[in-house]
Amino acid sequence: RVGAIDMSFMELTIQMWVAIVAATDDYGYLLFKGSALELDGGLYTKGYEVRLNRNTIVMSVYAGGGRIRSVSLTVDAGLPLNDWHHITGVYRGDAMELYLNGDLVSNATFEDKRPGKINMYDHPLTIGYGFTGFIDDLVMWRVARSAEEIKDTMHCPPALHRGVLDDIAAYFTFNEGAGNETLGHGYECPPLELDCLKGTVVSPTTFAAGVNTAFQFGRVPEGVGYPSAERSFYASVPMPAMLAGGTGEALFQIHARDKCGYDYHRGEASLLEASVVGNRLMYFQASPPVGRELPIVEETGNRDGLMLSTTPNVCPGTFSDVYQANMTEVTSAGVYQLDFHVGGAPMSEGEFRMGVLPNAPRTFSMNDLAGEPLPGNDADSVAGVPRAIQLHLLDVYGNIVHLKQEFRAQLTILNRPYSMVYTVDAEDISYNEKTYMYTFYFTVGLEGSYRFDLMGDGMDTFSMDLEVTTPPWNQLHVAGEVPAPVTRFEHSSVVYDEALYIFGGASRDKTYLNDMWKYDMAHKSTFAYSKRLTLNVTTPAGEGLANATVEFTLNTRELVDAGRMRADCMDMIFVMANDAGEPDWAMGPIPFYLSPFPGCYSESSIVFLKVPEAPEGVSSGFCLYGGSDLEANEYMQPEAVFEFYEGFEATGPTGNREDSLHQSLGAKFMPHPPCGSDEVADRYAGPRISEELPYAGSRAMYFRWGEAAIIQAPLREPLSEFKMGAWLWDSISANSAHYMSPNFGTCDMVNNDTKARLPDGYGPLEARSVAVGTYTLSNLAMYSVASPWEKTTVARTGEWHHLEITSTMDKRLVVSIDGVVVKEEEGAVLMDKVLLSGGFGVDGGKHPQLAESHAFWDEVTVLKLSPVMGMAEGMNDDTPAATSVHRMWEEVDTKGVSPPPRYSHTAVMWTDKMVIFGGERSAHSFGDVWFFHFEDSMWEYIAPQGSLAPSPRFDHTAVVSGDKMYIYGGRSGKTILSDMWAFDLYARTWALVSNTSAMGERFGHAAAVRSDSDEMYMFGGYSPTDSFSDDFFRCILSTGVCEDMKPFCNTRGIPFTTEVSGRYAHTAYADDKFLYIYGGSNLGNQNGFGELFRLTIDPELDTGYPGCTWERVTTTGTSPARYEHAMSASGNRLMIHGGHDGGTPEMSVFSFPIA
Repeated sequence: RVGAIDMSFMELTIQMWVAIVAATDDYGYLLFKGSALELDGGLYTKGYEVRLNRNTIVMSVYAGGGRIRSVSLTVDAGLPLNDWHHITGVYRGDAMELYLNGDLVSNATFEDKRPGKINMYDHPLTIGYGFTGFIDDLVMWRVARSAEEIKDTMHCPPALHRGVLDDIAAYFTFNEGAGNETLGHGYECPPLELDCLKGTVVSPTTFAAGVNTAFQFGRVPEGVGYPSAERSFYASVPMPAMLAGGTGEALFQIHARDKCGYDYHRGEASLLEASVVGNRLMYFQASPPVGRELPIVEETGNRDGLMLSTTPNVCPGTFSDVYQANMTEVTSAGVYQLDFHVGGAPMSEGEFRMGVLPNAPRTFSMNDLAGEPLPGNDADSVAGVPRAIQLHLLDVYGNIVHLKQEFRAQLTILNRPYSMVYTVDAEDISYNEKTYMYTFYFTVGLEGSYRFDLMGDGMDTFSMDLEVTTPPWNQLHVAGEVPAPVTRFEHSSVVYDEALYIFGGASRDKTYLNDMWKYDMAHKSTFAYSKRLTLNVTTPAGEGLANATVEFTLNTRELVDAGRMRADCMDMIFVMANDAGEPDWAMGPIPFYLSPFPGCYSESSIVFLKVPEAPEGVSSGFCLYGGSDLEANEYMQPEAVFEFYEGFEATGPTGNREDSLHQSLGAKFMPHPPCGSDEVADRYAGPRISEELPYAGSRAMYFRWGEAAIIQAPLREPLSEFKMGAWLWDSISANSAHYMSPNFGTCDMVNNDTKARLPDGYGPLEARSVAVGTYTLSNLAMYSVASPWEKTTVARTGEWHHLEITSTMDKRLVVSIDGVVVKEEEGAVLMDKVLLSGGFGVDGGKHPQLAESHAFWDEVTVLKLSPVMGMAEGMNDDTPAATSVHRMWEEVDTKGVSPPPRYSHTAVMWTDKMVIFGGERSAHSFGDVWFFHFEDSMWEYIAPQGSLAPSPRFDHTAVVSGDKMYIYGGRSGKTILSDMWAFDLYARTWALVSNTSAMGERFGHAAAVRSDSDEMYMFGGYSPTDSFSDDFFRCILSTGVCEDMKPFCNTRGIPFTTEVSGRYAHTAYADDKFLYIYGGSNLGNQNGFGELFRLTIDPELDTGYPGCTWERVTTTGTSPARYEHAMSASGNRLMIHGGHDGGTPEMSVFSFPIA
């Protein structure tokens, strides 16, 4: 006798598997606490029972005091024969439940909670009396099991689920197979005590050898030995990311378990199925089903299987329960979803997402993120004009590499006898962290064919061919008026710290000068082209406009394709014209705004300008663009252009509550109190600025799911002629109310009316109120417009949409969505605020489910309309320009005693000093040397040391090689000189190099030194023997030996031919490869020459000899003609200033790019 089977517990559960072979109207007892004799006599022992007949199942428990509590189930058709059924009865003290195959099928409740009251007699526990069929896995619990426990464990042995047998009164497996005894175990009878719960098999009952619940009567495979997706588990969590193309070690491990939680060791290859598929979060869909809210996860590409394996166990013929999964080679970077199935069912731990990252960088692509060619890369470059190439970095599989890399880039000239390599430095390479795009900025000074090479560690060299076309001469404009004293001739110029300095010379009235002027930013921030704009103003009073905003349409696509404008269009500024029709630099650049739609690189880019003054009738302005090295465009100022603008890019400081709101809402919007309240909640929980999905820039306003809110910003003054616009991203939810309005009122009612009170005190049907957006109370599939709310003709799609409300100058209301007019009627609208609403109805109150959506807003603008039209010319009408925003002339405030006024002197640069020598004033020749120290703007007279000194002179040349200044020729009074001298700039001593140079007597010639050498080249001048000479000499300054290049070249088989005619008053400049000759005049061309000539002097020529190959530099447009001018080089550009043009003194500055 075991007391546990008396089941005298407050709660108990009895469960078993039953298969009925034959059913009658008489009851068969599956379980009975009593003897067969008592059953046959119709006696009821005070215990418990589970019995059934053809169509009824009954469970009874004796609760004491003569109370028998029962629960039953009647199945009209009867339980199917020859099939297994799981029967469970539960007694809870005051309720009973009957379960069939894990499902609750009957229950009963009682008035009080009473335990089972079993009389302590030695009545046997009888199983199967009068029943024809099979019974298996009988479990008697001394607890009331839950419905979930019954359902989850009915196929499994109970021991595993409780760990110990504390809750089991008795458990009979009937697995003996033969004999006349059966053993059970429970909390009083552990499994190792074989004589504790022992039953005797009474005929005709027998063990059914080989018959069990797993395989008999077609039962669904469950329980021990059958793999379970719910009970199998991951031994290690997958790595969050891996490199594209990699398989590597085991990605993770899965422990296989059967449906009862036991280790599964069969090792079938088909047991575990795993697959991987690309995922992406889809925010945009042109025609999705409205009601399926975005964003959604979309599969990309094909679903691939993972490589799976299981390892042999230590016992031969068996396998471990551990399965290893290796990632199939995935070559496309992105987010992937991993799905796992055990025995065909998904694992309960769910799916995993992991990232596949781009592999090591290998090459570059000229396509954008969508695979389209990046704009402007195929365009020809113009020599001297900054150019940008945009590229994406790819790995070996074609994925865009996200991590910033370091590169080496260069441009190499092709098909020339000399080498020419331009290096793109690291500071000239920018990287966009949002688009992963690299932009390479460079300027090539020499026209020709080039190869652009890009190299990086471990990468293939990327190469592309590039054509650089001939540049124009550019006249450099300044911001402001050019001072009259700048006009001069026979002066000198040098370049220091990117500024052009001029000294001395003669003014327009031939006054001798000794002042110094500085031309700052001589070659920086130069806009290469000018486009004329036309404005037409028609005001009723005919008095023009002030501070008007004008809309222009520009074809930026053709400018980018032509290589004239950057791909982001941010290298442009706008300037109005002055009375002379020239850019009004006194007014300066005006604010502009480039609309993000259609944005840059469009045939109809929209630009808004804020014009300070627009006179009545037709006036003009200029768009200056291209070639600028501006890193950021300070004149892109939407806040100055519009009456109201909010792009949600800037947030306020943290601190007090108002600052905290600005952190969430930006600088202008504030939350509107909900209806019935005068205050916004202390803890703000409304929309906030987000970086998740901006339309333009990096941020947008996000109205979150489930939160109804209104934010608004007042205008400075009410407007009746305006255009209000904003961009809305619609999640296409089935419940949505996201709209904008210039005047919608909220909350307050008039005369107990249910309509919202609007600014003029009337309801929506009477008032001139407007709103546009989503409003599913009006229509689910279409956007809606109010007031009253009605559907439009524009279908809702999961994209950014531009909403616009216009109150026109001819007093009409026009509402449009993406340019499609959805409402138009007579009458103006008064705008007093900018309102964005989410989740509210028209009355400012919440409506059921309207807040169950989310939305983004961006680029909110309010334009005050003006009677002005703007028009821009096409690219073919644009003209070359060289304008800098910051460039200007200013007189240098020098210190110390200045040199006496003079002209026809020379000025050269040495370290951080300008060195002045010679010159003439009123027939007096100077022979003095002066230093100008740029660091402190100090003049210093240099008294020569020693007794040697050259004769005073003017119209000579001076060059610097090393630490010496070499002078040659010139004239002193009426004497024409031929000597060459060297002035030691450190020792401040003169030395005679040659008393009579082979170059002979001459003045008005030009000379220059090849960079980092002692080779001086001299051309032209006036010679007593040749008059206006075309002589060309090369001198070795250290020896004073000069050689006539004409016979030098002729004797080497290269006939010396040149188009450079004899001249004087011209200028020369040399770098390490070329000598440039510009300007001058002679008797045949007294107005001055405008050609620029280039001579190759590179000592490392691939073919030919240096100094023997002249070429006329081709230019586009008109070349300036000059003589008695000054020329210097700044930033690889020749800078020409002043001089004479046809006898007229000049003040202009021209530049031309050089190698």
